[in-house]
Amino acid sequence: MRALPNISVVCPADPVEAAALPAVLARTASPAYVRLGRGHEPKVHQRRPSMEVGRGIEVIGNDRADVAVFSTGNMLANAAAAVRRLDSEGVKARLFSMPWVKPIDERLILSEAEGCKLIVTVEEHVYTGGLRSAVVDVLCENDARTPVRSVSLPDAFQKTTGSQEFLRKQNGLDADSIGKKIRSWRG
Repeated sequence: MRALPNISVVCPADPVEAAALPAVLARTASPAYVRLGRGHEPKVHQRRPSMEVGRGIEVIGNDRADVAVFSTGNMLANAAAAVRRLDSEGVKARLFSMPWVKPIDERLILSEAEGCKLIVTVEEHVYTGGLRSAVVDVLCENDARTPVRSVSLPDAFQKTTGSQEFLRKQNGLDADSIGKKIRSWRG
């Protein structure tokens, strides 16, 4: 959907972001593609965040972080659990919800790229054409050299069936797998 001109691509992370979205979309002139989860997503935000077109939302801040984690859609709860576990192990990371995949929050991405050693994107989407691609596009266009790693689905058909939780674990999208990947990439 990001390839279509003049369209917003929005993936709210939890019921709180989803509830804030209609008022924002009503004020925009362009069409929007809204990608919602299957329902029953856990509530991550305790209060309604400021939803603005093209802006990310800080979920877990950490001034000493050397890892910036950008998550979109219903993977935010798993990303938050992973970042909290990493923090208890001494790995400092900041977590941002990126409901707007297009337009993407370029200012936030570049600001985090300046202050960290690694950027990690987390999405329940293939690694091409989604959040990872949008973040890499911003970094390339601005000659930023911060390494980017992606926790995402492979570009392949799923040959296994099961619950969403089971499939996430099979594809490394559960909180434990996300944390292990970030830990290994951080070095």
